[in-house]
Amino acid sequence: MKVEWTRLAEESAVAAAAFIGRDKPGAAGNWLDRVHSAAGELRRFPNQGRIVPELGKPDYREIVVRPYRIVYRVFPQRVVIVAVRHSRQAWSVAHSKDQTPP
Repeated sequence: MKVEWTRLAEESAVAAAAFIGRDKPGAAGNWLDRVHSAAGELRRFPNQGRIVPELGKPDYREIVVRPYRIVYRVFPQRVVIVAVRHSRQAWSVAHSKDQTPP
């Protein structure tokens, strides 16, 4: 299974790391490594995350790398990371209209 990232998700992950790095520079790199490691595990276990509660759609799932939610969509041959959002930010139906490549 292939793991892909939307541009928005990539930019959000980098922005989150920069935000974390303002207070804890060493923690930012470690956090980003954990995000990429967790996303890499989706190659083998694409359904490991829970269904995004706000959406209730089984193809939209999330894993948590505190304090952020990594939201992804499962397709038959690939997983697409669609968002990286702080866990305090709600996910709305509008966000489900993501930039998922065809």
